[in-house]
Amino acid sequence: MMNKNVILKNGCLAIFAMLAILTSCRTGQNTTASYHTYPTECISQHADGKMLMRVWATAEHGKDAIREAEKKALDDIIFIGITQGVSNRSQT
Repeated sequence: MMNKNVILKNGCLAIFAMLAILTSCRTGQNTTASYHTYPTECISQHADGKMLMRVWATAEHGKDAIREAEKKALDDIIFIGITQGVSNRSQT
């Protein structure tokens, strides 16, 4: 009959080995665009001062991404300026 300490030691070792295997087999989330920033660009500029902008933002939920895109558009217009897309062209 095996000693209880040996059985306990082998059981703990087996559990540790299974946990190590399970945690090492995780696949990472495949993200390609998360480290790339896209510039804010002007799609069209109308005579009445309205601008149609293309802005990229990321978030976990759609509503949060829209909110972040709106914030990014304002920040880019006020602090950075729009350097991509249509400029000073009137379209109706």
